[in-house]
Amino acid sequence: MKSMMKTFKLIKDELLAWFEFLFVTNIPGRSGRLLRRFYWSGKLRESSFFNLWPGCEILEPRNITLGKDALLMSGCRLNANDNGTIKIGDRARVNTNVYVGASNGGTIIFGNDVSVGPNVVMRASNHRKASKNAPVSSQGHEHGTIVLEDDVWVGANSVILPNVRIGKGAVIAAGAVVNRDIPSYALAAGVPAKVVKEDCRG
Repeated sequence: MKSMMKTFKLIKDELLAWFEFLFVTNIPGRSGRLLRRFYWSGKLRESSFFNLWPGCEILEPRNITLGKDALLMSGCRLNANDNGTIKIGDRARVNTNVYVGASNGGTIIFGNDVSVGPNVVMRASNHRKASKNAPVSSQGHEHGTIVLEDDVWVGANSVILPNVRIGKGAVIAAGAVVNRDIPSYALAAGVPAKVVKEDCRG
């Protein structure tokens, strides 16, 4: 009985994946945006008026919140599998090919008015690497949290690592790798990212 139920679930998931790919994810134009809003509004944990461009992928929508007037451009991927949590605030602007990965128990939170450039990667969990006697891929994950406060701007091709808080109004320069907290209104750049200007709005 268990194996039959498992087989049924696999078939159901496969059919749903094909349906989303063919009839939801990739439809262009205004009609596609309206269809995606209608389809995902019923599946997300919480949502308001939002826009998803073609090619956006949402994994485990019941763990994801999209704020009012949030915009995700083509090729974005939100992954909240395995007890992850993603909360994206109002008026977020997320450019093309951005990966927001909170799977394996991680949490990623955007405040309001956050802007994210193209090809940014955010990953809230890491592989454990405690033992030399087992492959890293078999040691599980350590979950963490990423918080982008209101009005943060993350430049293109940046990487945000777990257990980082980026303060209100901060700017992350293109190509930076952020592995520590960044104060509000600071400009951070480099690998790893360091504060290069304490008040980039002054």
